[in-house]
Amino acid sequence: MENTPIKCEYCGKELKQQSYGKIGNREFLMPLPCKCKEATTARERQEQEWKEREVQEAKKRREHQFERAGIMPYWRERCQPNSDYRAVLATGKGLYIDGKIGTGKTHLAVCIAMDCLEIGWSVKLTSMRDITRQLRATWGERGIDEEGVFARLMRPRVLILDDLGKESMTEAVLRDLFDLVDMRKDRMLPIIVTTNYEKPELVARMSHGLDDTTTAESIVSRLFEITQRVPVNGEDRRLQ
Repeated sequence: MENTPIKCEYCGKELKQQSYGKIGNREFLMPLPCKCKEATTARERQEQEWKEREVQEAKKRREHQFERAGIMPYWRERCQPNSDYRAVLATGKGLYIDGKIGTGKTHLAVCIAMDCLEIGWSVKLTSMRDITRQLRATWGERGIDEEGVFARLMRPRVLILDDLGKESMTEAVLRDLFDLVDMRKDRMLPIIVTTNYEKPELVARMSHGLDDTTTAESIVSRLFEITQRVPVNGEDRRLQ
């Protein structure tokens, strides 16, 4: 069977054809690219469009990944992956990042989170304010329960609790937080904490206004057991 000649759509020159296999007596041919200036320019333009599309698609995937992890646009613009603590987290141990207001604790935590995402670890960045809000939403609602809230916090390999001690807690929330910390400890799932407080201060903050400090003490004790302390010193960057 004779093959139909194929011409370049730009210069009209007949294209050479290369065989890429036979089925029975039929030979399949593929036209070779024309080397004329117009055809070359068109191919380069198409390749550039493909590359730009791939970049945009990768960016969308990354943005979706950040969104699911709880990393908001403000931090995406200001943070870069930091792998300094990857080896610690790989052992199942977490981080206790403490320091004064504005010293860069959340910034460091987000940089670490970005590195975890880059190597394929699941991450969730949240705060006790958000957790408390989710728990309150379960009160009296059908189909939503406290177990569901904390089950979602058990899923990520790395959980980041930002600004621990900033929010007032009820005894019920403290008990739930104890269960969360205890379950992640047993499963060796790292927790990263950022806080303005060291151990005694954090216990006082978490149990403020409550009769019983035992649960707060137990939570903080476990956190210190399962984390490596990372003090962040310096002045308030936001005021500089």
